[in-house]
Amino acid sequence: MPWQPSGNVDRNDVLSEVLLSKLRTRDGLDLTTIQTCFGDEIVGKIIRGSKLALDLGFARIEDNVLKLTDPEGFLFSNSIISSIYVEIGLYD
Repeated sequence: MPWQPSGNVDRNDVLSEVLLSKLRTRDGLDLTTIQTCFGDEIVGKIIRGSKLALDLGFARIEDNVLKLTDPEGFLFSNSIISSIYVEIGLYD
């Protein structure tokens, strides 16, 4: 798997890096790959963490890929990613 943590690499570090890098691109975050690598629970938390952005139209889910809208979603990407981090518990 492309993002599967291995060895001494912390699972949360890998997830954090994936979220930061993929949500800041037009490609977006592939929720199917997240599910395969990190499980259903993490996907649910990502969706819950992005709910406000989805409701406001700053993000959308297309073909099971979470994408930020241009330009609003990208302008608020730090807030959106922070909300997802809080839901997942990456700030603990």
